Amino acid sequence: MNCFISGWAFPPPPTAANSIDITKIVAEYKTIENIALNFDKIFPKEIKTLTTWSMSSIIALGVIDKIQAKKIILYSPAFKFEAIEELKMLRQNIIQNKDVALKLFARKCGIPKDLINTSYYTTQDLLAGLDFLENTEIKPPQVPPNTKVIVVYGENDKIISPDSSKFVAEKLGLKAVMIENGEHFFQW
Repeated sequence: MNCFISGWAFPPPPTAANSIDITKIVAEYKTIENIALNFDKIFPKEIKTLTTWSMSSIIALGVIDKIQAKKIILYSPAFKFEAIEELKMLRQNIIQNKDVALKLFARKCGIPKDLINTSYYTTQDLLAGLDFLENTEIKPPQVPPNTKVIVVYGENDKIISPDSSKFVAEKLGLKAVMIENGEHFFQW
């Protein structure tokens, strides 16, 4: 079975069967430790290929020892979200006007307007995700020996810096693929 885990504030696309809505998971479990403790409730038992994006790549790195997948694709991964001041500004904007804040964030990610649904998440769900990003740092894990992992990142990513994604690949001895002119969001 293939599994897709969405990024913060954007639900999995309807075409992504066996997907996990990471914004809802983080709103419920709050920390990487709680996600790890509840791994069997959250993740499917058998995963052939796990595809993650942004915040879910951070989570996948935090629970990689539990993931029994043949392949893991980490889009825009990092061990820690670096733009803390930007998170604080985004938090204020969401509290003031969630719709406008999400539309501006989506534009910065390179997400097409027709994929934005500003009413899907509550303000509390979104703020829980920002808390998670601000307070989570993953130590470089040991990649399971029978799991093939690849890092993919956009050359022009304004959310997770290309240097952060390259650093993940270097620290873990993984292959990294840069999408030329790519942004934070990729058309799947």
